[in-house]
Amino acid sequence: MKRKESITAVLFLCALAAGFVMLASSFFGGEGHLESAVRAVIKNPGSLKSFLVSAEGAANQDLDRTHLFIQLYGGAQRITGRRMVVDMADPDYTVARLNDGSLAFQNLTTAPSDQTAHARAIADLRDYAEEELGAPLLYIQAPQKIETDQLPDGMENYGNQDADQLLDALSDLDVDTLDLRPALQDAARDPETPALYFNTDHHWTPEGAFLGYQALSAELKEKYGYAADPQFLETASYEVTTYDDWFLGSQGKRVGTLYGGVDSINLWKPRFATDFTYSSPAFFDDRTGPFETSLLFPERLEPKDYFGGNPYTLYSGGDYPLARMYNNLNPDGPRILLIRDSFSCALAPFLALQCGELMTMDMRYFTDDLASYLDWLNPDLVLVMYSASATRLDEMYPFTDYFKQ
Repeated sequence: MKRKESITAVLFLCALAAGFVMLASSFFGGEGHLESAVRAVIKNPGSLKSFLVSAEGAANQDLDRTHLFIQLYGGAQRITGRRMVVDMADPDYTVARLNDGSLAFQNLTTAPSDQTAHARAIADLRDYAEEELGAPLLYIQAPQKIETDQLPDGMENYGNQDADQLLDALSDLDVDTLDLRPALQDAARDPETPALYFNTDHHWTPEGAFLGYQALSAELKEKYGYAADPQFLETASYEVTTYDDWFLGSQGKRVGTLYGGVDSINLWKPRFATDFTYSSPAFFDDRTGPFETSLLFPERLEPKDYFGGNPYTLYSGGDYPLARMYNNLNPDGPRILLIRDSFSCALAPFLALQCGELMTMDMRYFTDDLASYLDWLNPDLVLVMYSASATRLDEMYPFTDYFKQ
């Protein structure tokens, strides 16, 4: 124990020394934020008050230009064997190191959340879709990265229990559901299966998302008659390009590369012909072309930037209030609305292959009148897909607010 404390103390002193060197270098080199603020005071002594307010932020910007302190702090936690790095500013972003070495956000809630109201809200959406649009609704339970047996001793995570409770409550309300978790759990037992989740991020990999798509596609065929071209479902139908050590995920950014390493990410490119138009006018110009340049955003991979970039948004571009994927080679295919969280980023492009149009909504950012938009979009089928870790979030279920006014 004393040895660990000594190592931590040495690393802390090294961090202070390195920070002083960085601050001095920025200051005397004429390139730092703090140096600019000091020069402003010299030119205008009346700005001293504003300097005192901004000096700390300016110094922090200079010190964190290369995220040295995050790296050193994470390295110290790794050396001393700490399995949990608490985020004092927001406990929801506390990072735990799982038994397999990967990272996960460890929500510090002490019990499962009550899913009764969430299930009722989805049932209200189902009722509106069926009665006003003539469209069925399917709730899809996406997985989460954390399994209970992967947690350090003494830690609990209730995401899967929340998801189980939500599925039970939806069943009581006669809402159709599909649970993707068993398909991924079965695949994970095969040692030949590629990684289904990123090590430093909370999302599934494209490989995990493709497994989810395969299970969803089978359900769409069996329950609604929406059959996919078999080649869409075969991994051999895609050319995969690997970007090695390219991605520092949401959890890794909190603790640095020395604590949890970095991830690779794969770009899946269909070997068959594709042509899409992807539209979300408030956020980007329409993108028309093959799958890999319309629904995928390869520009998100360049340059490699561990702390500033987010290569996960290679797929779908990110989280938008409303976006539309038009399949120009299958204009008469089903028009599906997918109400989603960020797990759908990696799944939606694959699902769009078997649609005439795939419309996506993220209720965290959608602020318009939902009923009016549903009437306007007029989908053939409504899907709601949330990851297990998102089931506790009230902001994902505003449907009752729209339909019970």
